[in-house]
Amino acid sequence: MPKGLGRRNLFLRLLHWPHLELCGLLVLITVFLIRNYHVVGALVFGVAEFPADLGGDSGRYTSGADRWVSNEPLVGKQASYLGYILVLAGLRTWSLAYDWVMPVQLLFTAAAACAAFGLGRDVAGRLAGVLAA
Repeated sequence: MPKGLGRRNLFLRLLHWPHLELCGLLVLITVFLIRNYHVVGALVFGVAEFPADLGGDSGRYTSGADRWVSNEPLVGKQASYLGYILVLAGLRTWSLAYDWVMPVQLLFTAAAACAAFGLGRDVAGRLAGVLAA
């Protein structure tokens, strides 16, 4: 504990606690797993509790993925959704079902949380990083 921080100021002691990042990371992982247990379970056990369902605009993405895999140009608004179409095209290339879209989205979410943590930590300290994530 840095000098000058007495027992009375709990908040400042917490800011300089050496295990703050680890505990924050464990809390984030726990919340992530509890919130997304059905997707993680599907990834681990291979049985999707909530299989991917096609909605109103799904045709735009799936046909864009088909066109991308076939090396054809995207049409209409498909170019505006290039990132998502590339994810679907990657799944098609690796012969994975569209049920894998949810775990891939969760991985991107976890990567974004790690980036927010790193940015918050670099800008304003470890506690800000934990709160940002």
